[in-house]
Amino acid sequence: MLNRRDFVSGSLTFAASGPALPGAEAEVPSGPVRLRIGLLSDIHITRRESCAMFEKALRTFDDWKVDGVLCCGDIADWGVAPQIGYAAETWFKVFPKGLRSDGAPVANLLHYGDHDCSGYTYRNHPHCREDYPDVGEMKKVMIRYADRKAIWEKAFKEEWAPIVHKRVKGYDFVLSHFTCGEKGNEWGNRVPGLEDFFAKLEPELVKGRPFFYSQHRIPRGTLGNESIYGQDEGQTTELFSRFPDLCVFCGHKHLTATDEQAIWQGPFTCVQVPSLSYCCTQGGRDNGYADSDNRCRPPDWLMPIIPLGQTKQGLLLTVHDRAMVISRHDLLRGKKLGPDWTVPLPLSGIRPFDYGRRAEKEIAPRFPAGSSLSVKRRAKKERDGKEHDVFELTFPVAPASGGALHANDYEAQISTLRDGVERVIATKRVYSRRFIYPQELDAGPVACDFEAAEILPRAYHPLRFSVRPMGAFGAAGSRLKMDFKPAELEKLAAKEKGEKA
Repeated sequence: MLNRRDFVSGSLTFAASGPALPGAEAEVPSGPVRLRIGLLSDIHITRRESCAMFEKALRTFDDWKVDGVLCCGDIADWGVAPQIGYAAETWFKVFPKGLRSDGAPVANLLHYGDHDCSGYTYRNHPHCREDYPDVGEMKKVMIRYADRKAIWEKAFKEEWAPIVHKRVKGYDFVLSHFTCGEKGNEWGNRVPGLEDFFAKLEPELVKGRPFFYSQHRIPRGTLGNESIYGQDEGQTTELFSRFPDLCVFCGHKHLTATDEQAIWQGPFTCVQVPSLSYCCTQGGRDNGYADSDNRCRPPDWLMPIIPLGQTKQGLLLTVHDRAMVISRHDLLRGKKLGPDWTVPLPLSGIRPFDYGRRAEKEIAPRFPAGSSLSVKRRAKKERDGKEHDVFELTFPVAPASGGALHANDYEAQISTLRDGVERVIATKRVYSRRFIYPQELDAGPVACDFEAAEILPRAYHPLRFSVRPMGAFGAAGSRLKMDFKPAELEKLAAKEKGEKA
């Protein structure tokens, strides 16, 4: 067993050298791997045949010789017992009797999410209406209205409790099943009994050794921004802040693992585990997908959403003596999504993934040398399925280079130029169309559309079109620019009409 001195000496090594760029593979931990855990979330199983991707992920983890598989909830899509049964069938198909193909044990670290237990019928899914034409009959097999304990125990052949403690190769895991509808947790945003559970567990924890917790929703005020979808009420954040050696895994948001804000360090560490079903982006970008945008989308957001469904993501956690490494994977294509996140141990020591620290150290992304911006005026079919008269800006991807990570997204602007003064009249943020794909597949070009009818009335002075790449923590790269006089804009429109004709 590692003692306190071992952990402290490891942290001093990282504190002295430290990753030059948080997120990059600047520090490769040496020594044996003490623990391997495959991490999944939001599987969303519908019918038995929909388990194919889940099986592929489990077989990949088997090849990687994981000691356990953790899923942050939403195993079932419609919250019916048969879907949990399909998941369990797949689990035991890959891990018969809970064993890897080499005979070593694999810990089941799965738990319920809100799709499993919220009680929503999800009747908008055509297969749901087809399989359960009568809502009353459907409710008889819905986990929310049935015996969630009995359903789990029958499927996975293990005892169920709302909060579970498991120990894997000496490392502690606490799993919180989503239990919406119980007293004190009517809406699913709280975890009744969690503080008492941690109080009883605390004497067993080894100071300096990481321990792990998983729940479905995001602890409030941690990952992403303050308005990010999927946060709990904040009870957990207050509790976890007393445990600096804690690493929390959560799902629900489906945030792509290509987003560098998917890992957070403050008083504790928190990681958003991406979805095996489809991934999402953060809000505020014209062509992204976020639940918060659906509620308050500005009328000038017209671009189609970037493809979400063709990336099936997961993580691999490896724990070493002096660091833990989280690698990000597109499990559909068998490719890495970006550089590993190497987190020094103990977690109570240096925290390179603190957002403030990352903002200070972030190197602005840059366009490749010789890059240029193209501006066209054209009729283009947009999100609403109708043709729009737009100014389309196209430009290359800003890849990782010179110490800078791959650009998170891009800021496009249109400005008026008058007497040497530049005044911004329109700003948009957009993602590359393949932002959520492995970085080697994000080849561009990137596009950003502005409604011509919103811009032309202001074109009585020269206009400047510009774009710059943005880092996940605000570092902005140099702009690509194109200037047009009013007469040149008129010629641009005439040229495009001529080409179309």
